[in-house]
Amino acid sequence: MRFLAGSFLLMGIITTVLTGCKTAESHMIQGDSHFLRGDFELAIDEYHAATGKDPNLLGVEQKINKARFKLELKRGDLASQSKNWQQAERHYKEAGTIKPNDPSVSQRLQQLLDRRANLHFQEGQKLLGQGNPFHAIAEFEETLAILPTHQRARQAIEAAKNEKKNREETAEEEFQKGLEALERDEYQLAVRLFASANNKNPYHPNAKRELTNARRQLGAQIATQADALFTAQDWKQATQLYRKAIGLHPKLPGLAQKLKQAQQESRAKVLIVEGNKAYQAGDWKTAYQRFAHASELTQAQKEDLSLLTTVKDNLAQEVYIDAQNLEKAGQFEEALNGFREVAGFHPDFRDAKDRAEKLEVALRTARRAYQTACRAQQEHDLRIAREQFRICDELIPNFRDVTKRKKEVEDAFARAALLYNRGVKAQNRGDHDRARILFEECLSITNNYKDVKRRLDEARDTLVQSSDFEDRYKLACRLQEEGHLERSKKIFLECQKIQPEYRDITQRIRKIDATTEAASDLYDRARQAETTGKLARAEALFDECLSLVTPFKDAAQRRKRAQRVHKIFNEGLRLEREKHLFKALFKYEEVLHLYSSHPDAQRRAQRISELGKEIQSAYEKLLESQRQGKFKQALALAQQISQRVKVFRDVNKRIPLLESEVDYQQGHDLEEQGKYKEAAPFFERAENRTPGFRDSKVRHSACLNQASKPKSK
Repeated sequence: MRFLAGSFLLMGIITTVLTGCKTAESHMIQGDSHFLRGDFELAIDEYHAATGKDPNLLGVEQKINKARFKLELKRGDLASQSKNWQQAERHYKEAGTIKPNDPSVSQRLQQLLDRRANLHFQEGQKLLGQGNPFHAIAEFEETLAILPTHQRARQAIEAAKNEKKNREETAEEEFQKGLEALERDEYQLAVRLFASANNKNPYHPNAKRELTNARRQLGAQIATQADALFTAQDWKQATQLYRKAIGLHPKLPGLAQKLKQAQQESRAKVLIVEGNKAYQAGDWKTAYQRFAHASELTQAQKEDLSLLTTVKDNLAQEVYIDAQNLEKAGQFEEALNGFREVAGFHPDFRDAKDRAEKLEVALRTARRAYQTACRAQQEHDLRIAREQFRICDELIPNFRDVTKRKKEVEDAFARAALLYNRGVKAQNRGDHDRARILFEECLSITNNYKDVKRRLDEARDTLVQSSDFEDRYKLACRLQEEGHLERSKKIFLECQKIQPEYRDITQRIRKIDATTEAASDLYDRARQAETTGKLARAEALFDECLSLVTPFKDAAQRRKRAQRVHKIFNEGLRLEREKHLFKALFKYEEVLHLYSSHPDAQRRAQRISELGKEIQSAYEKLLESQRQGKFKQALALAQQISQRVKVFRDVNKRIPLLESEVDYQQGHDLEEQGKYKEAAPFFERAENRTPGFRDSKVRHSACLNQASKPKSK
C-alpha cells in the first residue's frame, strides 16, 4: 500500500509538471522535498505558494514555522563557524521567537557564549605566555564579560595582574637607574636601561621619551669619537661609528655627509693598495683604473697617488704598441679602438690622437665606398660597384669581404660579355627570340653594358612585327583589366609602333596614363596621411590605389604596415582607457618605432612618460611618508596613484595596510582621550580589514570594556 501511495504521488507530480499547472498540494509536496534536502528557503517559498493557491490548506503555517526555525538555526550555525558572533546570536534568538521552549536554541546560545569566551581566554593565555600581561588582562576581562562563570579566567586575570604589577615595578626601577646613568653621562647604559624599562612596560609614561633622548646623546657621543678617528685617518673605524651614530641619532646635522666622506676615503685607501699591487705586478691597466678611481674619491690621500702619472704613461705605451701591431696585421677596427683608448685617457701621448683621426677617416671612407659598391652590385650597376670596391681596397686592404666581392663583379662582367656576344651572333643570324633572351639575361646581370638595351629593343620590335598582333592586343587588354598597367602599356606601345591607328590603342594608353596618375596621386596622399599619423586614412587610400593599379610601388606593403600600426595604436588607446598606462606606453613606442612622426602616439607617449615620473615621485613620497609614520599622507598618495594607474608596483597591496594604520592611529588617539566608544569601531575596522593587525583586536575589546563600565560620579 505504501508503494502504491508513493506511485500515485509520483504520478501526480509528473502529471502536474507535464501539464504546467501546479496545485496547492503539489507546492506542499515540493516544499516537503526541499525541506528534507535542507533547502529551507526554497521550502518556505513553496509553502507560501501553496497558501496562495489555497488559503484554507491545513498544516501549511506549521510547516512554514518549522522551515523558518530550521533556516534560522542553519544561518546561525554558519555565522558561528565564521566567528560572526553577533549575527549568529541574532539568528539563534530569531529561532527562539519561533519556538520559545526548544532546547536546541538555548543549547546553541550557550555553546556560542562558551566558544567566544574560550577564544578570548586562549588569546589571553597566549599573550601572558609571551610576557604581555597588559593585553592579556583585556582578553581575560572580555572572557568574563561574556561568561562571568569562567573560573579559569578569574584565576588567570589575577596572575596577569600580578605579572603586570611586577613588570611595572621592575620597569620603574630600571627607569630610575637609567636617569642616574644619564646624569653620569653613561649614555650606553642609560639606553640599555630605558629600552629594558620600555619593553617591560610599554605604557610607562616617560620611558620611551627618555630612551629617545638617551639614544640621541649616545649618537652625538659616538659621532664625536668618529670625528677623532676621521682626523686620525682611521677611515674604516670612523665609517662604522658614523653608521652607528646615524642609527641612534639620524637627524644629527652633517652626519650623513661625514659618513659618505669616510666611506669614500676608506674605499680610496683600498683602491690605492690594489693599485700598488697591480703596479708591482706590471698590470698597468688595473693599476691605472684603481689609482684614477681613488683620485676621484679621496681628498686626504693625494700624496699616495704619486705613481698615477707613471702608470698612465706605461699603460699608454702598452696600448699604443698593441694598436700599432693590430694596424700592421690589418685589424684596423681593433687598432682604431686602441688609439682611441690612448687618446681618451692620455690625449698628449705621442701621435695617438692623430693616428686615431686618420684611421677613423680612412675607415669611414672605406665603409661608405663599400656600402655604395654593395648597393650598386645589388642594383646590377657593375661599373659603379667595380670602382667603389677598388677605392675601398686601396684605403683599407682586405676590408671585410671586398676581395671576394671584387671577384664576383669581375665574374659578372665576364658572364655579361659572353651573353652579349652570343646575343649579337643570334641577332645577326636572324634568331631574334634567342637574341632577346640572351640580352635580357645580360641586363639581369648589369644594366649598363655597351648597347645591350638598344639591341634588346630592336629584337623585341622585330618579334612584335613578326608575331600574332591580335593576340598581343588582347593580352594587353586583359592585363589592363587586371590592373597590371605597366605591362599592359608596354604591349600597347609596341603594338602602336606597328599600327598606330589600330582600334582604341591610343585611348587605352591615355586611360592607363590617367589611371596611373590617379593611383600616384592616391599613393602620395596616402604617404602624406602616413606622415601625419592618420593611418586609417592612409590604409583606405592605399586600398583605393591598389584597386586601380596592381602592383603599385610599395603600396601593398605600406597598407599592411599601416593596418598593423593602426591596430597597435588602438590597442594602446584601450589599455590607456583601462589605466594600464605602461602597457599602453609600450604600444605607443611600438607605433613610433614604425612611424616616428605619428603625432598622437608621440603626444600620448610623452604624456604617459611625464605621468610615470609623477607617479614614481609620488610612490617615493609614499614610501618616505610610511617610513616616517605619516600614514594619512601615505594613504592619500597611494589612493592618488591607484586612481591614475591600475597597477603600479605594490601600491594596491599597501592601501589596505595603510587604511588599517590610519584607523589604528585614529582609534589610538580617541582611546588616549578616553573616548572608548568612539575608538572601538576604528580598531574593529582595522582588525576586519587586516586580521591580526598589531594589537587592534585587543584594543577593540579593551575599548568596549571601558565603554561598558559605568562612569564614576
